[in-house]
Amino acid sequence: MTNDNENLIYVKQILQAAEGPNNYPSIYFLWGCIVFVGYVIAEYRIDLTATYWLISAPVGMLVSAWLGRRQGNSEGQQDSRVGRQYMQHFGLMVVFIFAAMFSGEYQSIPLIIGLGYCLAGLYLDRLMFVIGSLALITFAAVELGLIQSNLFLGGIIASGFFITAWCAARLNNGDMDLKG
Repeated sequence: MTNDNENLIYVKQILQAAEGPNNYPSIYFLWGCIVFVGYVIAEYRIDLTATYWLISAPVGMLVSAWLGRRQGNSEGQQDSRVGRQYMQHFGLMVVFIFAAMFSGEYQSIPLIIGLGYCLAGLYLDRLMFVIGSLALITFAAVELGLIQSNLFLGGIIASGFFITAWCAARLNNGDMDLKG
């Protein structure tokens, strides 16, 4: 009987872990770095900006998928449904960002990021509201002429990712999961 109770306790723990928040601090940290570097390039080497994003966005998405799958597997989650939802959501957001870039509507990119992350906060991870809110604030500041520097703009959006990574790590008992 003890063995059955231990098995039930183990299954209960696995299910509770699987129902926990879908937050991935290492992914937020990764995208904070990618976004900041992208805006630094936009500030100092505008001619390399499109090339940077054409490479870093798909590579970042692949690395994010790998990190998410790795963390999910370590938590005992075998269902890839959540991962597909993330990839579909952010894949579509990247399409909109690329459309804005190639049409010359760079100032609308923080709006797309803000809306994308606020919407993701509704059904993927509530912490994404931090990123979305900061991106929407930067969009409003750019439109009002309060922010003119890509470096400052990128710093604000990247800080949303870093704050979210820190909050997610705290929710995960301080584990950033940056180990390999």
